[in-house]
Amino acid sequence: MPARNESQGLDAWASAFDRDVVSPALAMLDAEIPPTLYHYTTVGGLVGILQSDRLWLTHARCLNDASEWDYALNVYREALRSPALAGVLTKEHPLATGLHGFDEFLGEKLTPFVACFCESGDLLSQWRAYGKGGGYALGFEAQRLVPPNEPTSVGATALVRLRKVMYDKPLQLGVLTEFLTNAVNAIDRAGLPSPAIHGAHRHALARVVTTVTELLVSFKSRAFLEEQEWRLIALDLAWLPSAGTGNAADRPDLLFRHDGRHVIPYSEYDGFDTTAPGSRLPLRELQIGPGVYPSLARYGIDALIAESGRALAVTESRIPLRRW
Repeated sequence: MPARNESQGLDAWASAFDRDVVSPALAMLDAEIPPTLYHYTTVGGLVGILQSDRLWLTHARCLNDASEWDYALNVYREALRSPALAGVLTKEHPLATGLHGFDEFLGEKLTPFVACFCESGDLLSQWRAYGKGGGYALGFEAQRLVPPNEPTSVGATALVRLRKVMYDKPLQLGVLTEFLTNAVNAIDRAGLPSPAIHGAHRHALARVVTTVTELLVSFKSRAFLEEQEWRLIALDLAWLPSAGTGNAADRPDLLFRHDGRHVIPYSEYDGFDTTAPGSRLPLRELQIGPGVYPSLARYGIDALIAESGRALAVTESRIPLRRW
């Protein structure tokens, strides 16, 4: 009977931790999802998406802007040094090793994959970055990018979210610092007997690591504010005790592509909301980027769309950029 009481106490504490510590932090990323979000891609990406009905989610460390992940990690390190957190996170605290070793932990166990979207389908900065030689912006029905009952899975063990990027660094620091401080304090106030307290430590560490990762993947420098970016984020959860052993066999299929210089890990995603009418891929429009031969591009696009059996609105960029 005591063991059952301890288990019930741990379950109640874990539920309270998720409700009072984790949920308020993630709520800071909540925003009204616009009707359409645009994914900029190359001609190769366009053909691959239309023919496979899947998106490619790139490892967060390998996004086009190499400084993005470094920026987010620097915000995290700054939060760890904040007086509010440093005052409660002692070297002996059960979360101390995990929090201070977050970089290493993230590289070895937790694998965040990302697909990027913008609120505008005709941005000069995006054509220059993603459409060298002639790019495309795929307009997706945003609400259908994830199933109606989040979380869902990529493979068997991934958490998928659609999040609006946060660009305000003071706000980023404030959200992280408050979340980590609240997590540390919650452990200190747990008041659970052994071995239940060890279960609380494991639960808290797992939630802290996944929540911090979700936050960091949603942080970006204010220099990119024009993009008004959203991210489809998939976190590999195979390392969690409840999800698997952490072996490679438990994880979503890891695939590889290259950009001519680097090998880039990615995962294929097809976990769209299929309860709504329409094709599996929630695609509603396509914008042809500025290029040298717009009429030729339009001819090929029309043929590709007809072959796929889709009905898409196709438009051409209004930006008078023809070469770069």
